[in-house]
Amino acid sequence: MFPELTESQFKVLMYYAFGSNSEGIADILKCSQNAVKLSLKRIKENMKVDKRRC
Repeated sequence: MFPELTESQFKVLMYYAFGSNSEGIADILKCSQNAVKLSLKRIKENMKVDKRRC
């Protein structure tokens, strides 16, 4: 669906889109909050999302 994202980035994005925060996503995916935050940062870069435009 989003070829510019890895499978794990896509999972993070879906949980984030449904309202989960980084702590909740980390619990679900069994990883650290820092890993989730880094994934969200890379997702925004890959998809060229600038929060100032949202």
